[in-house]
Amino acid sequence: MQNSQIRDRLTDLLFLGNFREFERYYRQHSRALRPEERAELLAFYYLNTLKLARLQSLMKGGKLSERTVAQILFYLGYLKEARVRFLKLLERENLGRRTEAIVTMALDQIEALRCGRPISGYVPPEEGVLREIHTYNRANFMAYTGDLDGAVRELRRAKEGAIRKGAEHLALVCHVFSAFLSGSVADLELVMDTARRLKAYRLLLRTRIFLSFLKRESPPRVPKGYRYFRYLSHMVRETNAGREPVLLRDFAGMWNVFWYVHKVRDGITYLSFSGRLSLYRGREKVKIPKHLLITLAYLKALGKEGVYEHASLIFRRASVPIKRVWNNLSALKPYAGIPTDMEIALRCGTFLSQEGEDWAEVLRERLLPH
Repeated sequence: MQNSQIRDRLTDLLFLGNFREFERYYRQHSRALRPEERAELLAFYYLNTLKLARLQSLMKGGKLSERTVAQILFYLGYLKEARVRFLKLLERENLGRRTEAIVTMALDQIEALRCGRPISGYVPPEEGVLREIHTYNRANFMAYTGDLDGAVRELRRAKEGAIRKGAEHLALVCHVFSAFLSGSVADLELVMDTARRLKAYRLLLRTRIFLSFLKRESPPRVPKGYRYFRYLSHMVRETNAGREPVLLRDFAGMWNVFWYVHKVRDGITYLSFSGRLSLYRGREKVKIPKHLLITLAYLKALGKEGVYEHASLIFRRASVPIKRVWNNLSALKPYAGIPTDMEIALRCGTFLSQEGEDWAEVLRERLLPH
């Protein structure tokens, strides 16, 4: 069997996420490969089977390409280091079309994960599952900004496309995140069995972390070096204990996701300023009159004084706006203590971004940095 055929088969097995079969095939045929080819393949095998000591040794050996090192650092959660390497790769003139797409999408995902800003308008070429990865990234951004339903729809699209193209591992990754956002314990438990069968231990660890959050259990032990997963475990542990987890800039997007999923899990009522002003109880929108909703927004954003100050703006058609404020504040007493995602919306740049009326413009003027 030719060198290229062996390399392609092993690459396919990594792509499919079948690391058990990769082990068997690698033992039989890897001697035909060049040392640098073996190193590239083993790097992703070690990453996904949680063999961190071997992965770190391999990375120190100097046989891995710059793109592989950058990708490994990205997956482990060392985003600043990965970003520097990805940017250097983009400066090269001879970068292939596929590599350029992968690097560009990785940079988009880093930016979205770190600060929740919208990903760029870049659209990858129709090669392999690049479009599905792009859709998966877009779903992540939606989840970071609180649009859980939109994220689940996009994840379904990415999963279906990945299945059609035989990318089982990507399909499972999409399914796991979708199940977490939907609060589906059964779906996560089903993926765990598949991940064990394939020896996809990185995917299994991610699934167990998400599952421990939904079931209010202690998170699994995470190996040192997996900075991203250790942070996810921290958020599970702190939130389940009734404490607010530390907000790390690198993972601000996932901090946001846990904030929203926590509200869904426990059926908590909250006011959302992200995009359109909305009142939720868990996943469901709570329908209240618009003037009450706007009054609640001003109450949460500016306090009672702010509501009185802008009474004529909130109740433009009222002959005595102050009287309407009294009545509305009385009706809103059940919602006085609910949490809001105002800080998330301000951090992500989505604060009332889909509201065009004057009341929203005033709040943006008061609260957004100038």
